[in-house]
Amino acid sequence: MKNRMNIMVAANAWRGLVALAIASRGGYLWDDVDCWWRIRKLPASSGRFVRLTYLLSEWREFRNVFEMRLRQRGASFFARGLFRVLWPLEATLHISTEDIGPRMFVEHGFATIISAKSIGSDLWVNQQVTIGWNYDKAPVLGNGVRVAAGAKVIGGVTLGDNCIVGANGVVTKDVPPEEVWGGFLLRV
Repeated sequence: MKNRMNIMVAANAWRGLVALAIASRGGYLWDDVDCWWRIRKLPASSGRFVRLTYLLSEWREFRNVFEMRLRQRGASFFARGLFRVLWPLEATLHISTEDIGPRMFVEHGFATIISAKSIGSDLWVNQQVTIGWNYDKAPVLGNGVRVAAGAKVIGGVTLGDNCIVGANGVVTKDVPPEEVWGGFLLRV
């Protein structure tokens, strides 16, 4: 594992340097890097540049999170465009929420839309998830929320802290903190 990582970082060092320069002010970016590193169970001894370059090299989903963080902190259109040219994004992962806390993790971001009013810290989202608007209302997600594969969270609902929406769950009604929800939760 360590040899593969060293080879990937060496091969992509020049692109990593550009990403590091673009991300120099950071914001929540380094919290995301540490989160992804911990979840992926990668070697703890690696420095920031190695971690950033390896994550960008290995996971397109991380690139989308990185680009979202650049948008959040007001990076120029040129800087974001340069980043997208050097590090192509996962084309079917769309993150349009402006207010997202630290440590966002997206596992298999294929066909995933994240468009909420606000999202707290420690969000974990799996593939084919839709978190989105219903007319003029958008969801609010608390801290520590996990949304499993294929789940839909639609409209002006609130997902409380540390709740879990199970695979293929459909939520259109508030979920209290610490709850696990699967199936349909519809507003009547």
